[in-house]
Amino acid sequence: MSATTSEYLSVYRSFTPKFQAVDLSGFNTIEFNTSGTESMDITIIKKDVLQWENQFRTAIELKGTEKHFSLPYSQFVSSNGEAIDFSNVTSILFTMISEDGTNVQKELQLNNLLFTNREVTQTLNIDQQWVQVLPNPMTALSTIQFYSEKKEL
Repeated sequence: MSATTSEYLSVYRSFTPKFQAVDLSGFNTIEFNTSGTESMDITIIKKDVLQWENQFRTAIELKGTEKHFSLPYSQFVSSNGEAIDFSNVTSILFTMISEDGTNVQKELQLNNLLFTNREVTQTLNIDQQWVQVLPNPMTALSTIQFYSEKKEL
């Protein structure tokens, strides 16, 4: 998708034709490939959450080139602090917002959306002196990638 907007660009995927709730609690991770401009909010829409601001969401940064994301369910949070429960989900919403209200070009490619049971090492804390990867010890295999705004020797 590509659009010029002063507000937002959204795309959603309903899990059934009539937006009936489905039980996705047997999985623990959402995976997909995406590329685009700026940041994207991802919202899990649950049937029993009546106030929009209480839906579960997370945000990711897009850097233009296609990247694979594996987001554990625990990364999705609600504004009311409620624990996440994927037993009655109706759809998933991907939203890119114009932050300052001016017309901006938004581009989004999204494919290979899957719900999986993958152990994801998601927490990576970096400061100037140490790196910590959780869980520790790692099981089987782990890939660590770094991104830096500055080129270093």
